Amino acid sequence: ANHFKVELKPGQQIFQYDLEAREMPPSKDSAPPAASVEVDLAKSKIEFNRKLVACLVAQHPGVFGGIFLAFDGRKNLFSPTSLPDPENVFTVQPADEKSAFELRIRLASVLGINNDLLDWFRRKGA
Repeated sequence: ANHFKVELKPGQQIFQYDLEAREMPPSKDSAPPAASVEVDLAKSKIEFNRKLVACLVAQHPGVFGGIFLAFDGRKNLFSPTSLPDPENVFTVQPADEKSAFELRIRLASVLGINNDLLDWFRRKGA
């Protein structure tokens, strides 16, 4: 599904993050590591992008344990909880991939929930 139910409360904040990914090719034996390559998440398959985010949450429980993330399948992450820093970099290794991936998450915006916004949603029947 491309939607989920959200309960909004006055004073709550929603944090939007931009997600970027770089593939980190495996090094060959004693060769120096190859340069990372940007992954165009807008052109990647949504299933692959979702797999990267699932690995992010599973492989970094110290940061994401208990934090709910909504991901649009492309480049936007949303959370009612802020991440430790405005810019965060994590490495993930999907089990079925030869390469690891560096995921960079940057704070894009913070939406404050107020009564006017809640009234608007109620009028729209959202």
